[in-house]
Amino acid sequence: MRMTSRQVRDLRPELQIHMEILNWLKWQYPQAVIHHSANERKGQAAGKRAKDMGQLAGFPDLIVMRQGHVWCFEVKKKSGKVSKEQKACGEIIERNQFRWAVVRSVEDVQACVAEWSKDVPHLCMRGR
Repeated sequence: MRMTSRQVRDLRPELQIHMEILNWLKWQYPQAVIHHSANERKGQAAGKRAKDMGQLAGFPDLIVMRQGHVWCFEVKKKSGKVSKEQKACGEIIERNQFRWAVVRSVEDVQACVAEWSKDVPHLCMRGR
């Protein structure tokens, strides 16, 4: 379900950016698998249980799987910092030949998608 513009504006800055990106990705790639991995801490016991179940520290906020390609986005507000765990996870993702980027806006995502898709015509964005 997509959120209305008013609902998105009422969210916290990073969550607002996340929802704007998610809404754009859903519109742009309706057949893609788009997933948010909830990595937020919910207490020590819940954190240990999540880790025991395979949750990786620093795992990206949004994962897009489309036509054999995987794009991973770490969403940050304008002044947000990437943690050492997020950077390390991003490096592992890239070593496994998937795409990873820190993004702060829909425009950042659009630039990543354009760059990552330039040699793969079937992945191009709508209207391009």
